[in-house]
Amino acid sequence: MSDRIRAIEAGADDILSAGMDGRELSVRLQHLLRRRDQLRQMETQYRSALSAATSDGLTGLFNHAYFKRFLALEVKRSLRQGHPTALALMDIDDFKSCNDSLGHLAGDRILVEFGLLLRQSIREIDLAARYGGEEFGLVLPYTEAGGAKVVAERLRSRVEAHPFLQGGSPKRVTVSIGLAVCPADASSAEELIRRSDQMLYRAKREGKNRVCPS
Repeated sequence: MSDRIRAIEAGADDILSAGMDGRELSVRLQHLLRRRDQLRQMETQYRSALSAATSDGLTGLFNHAYFKRFLALEVKRSLRQGHPTALALMDIDDFKSCNDSLGHLAGDRILVEFGLLLRQSIREIDLAARYGGEEFGLVLPYTEAGGAKVVAERLRSRVEAHPFLQGGSPKRVTVSIGLAVCPADASSAEELIRRSDQMLYRAKREGKNRVCPS
C-alpha cells in the first residue's frame, strides 16, 4: 500500500507533492481553509439546532420534552440500580396576577430570574427544566426524600428572599413545591409526575410558599 493511500485512510484532507507549483499550493491551501470554515459553520448550526430542540427559549433551562425523556431514563436507572431519584415540581405563586398588574415583559423577567436561581441551586447531575408556563421541574438523581426536602426548602427560601425586577420596584415572589421520590412513591415516570403534582397542589391549598410533603 502506498504512503498516499495510507495518508488518505488515516484522514488526510489533501496530499502535497514535493516540487509543487506555488500557485497550485496556494489554491489547495485556500480550498482547505474554506472547507475548515464550512465544517465550523456546520458544527455551529448543529449545536444551535440541538440547543433549540432541548432548551426553553426564554429561561435557557431544558424544555418539557427533554425533561420527560431525562426523567424516564433516570427512573429506569433508579429501579435497575436500586437508588432513589427525587422529582420536584414547582409553580410560581400568583404569577397570573403579576402578569396582569406588571405586564408580560415583567412576567418574562421574573421567569428568567427564577430560572437563574434554580440553576444556581442544583448540582451538575441534577436537571432543571421549564415544565410549562410558570411551572418548573427538577430531577434529583441519587436523592432520597430527606435530601430532596433540603434542596427544595433552600430554593423556596432563596426565591422568597430574592428581590425580583431589580432596577424598578423590586417584586416579592414565592414558589410552591411538590416532592415525590422513586421508588418509594412511584415506579414509573408518569406516576412520579402525578404524585409530585398532587403534592404541589397540596402546597397551594395549604397556603402556598411551602414544600409538600413538609
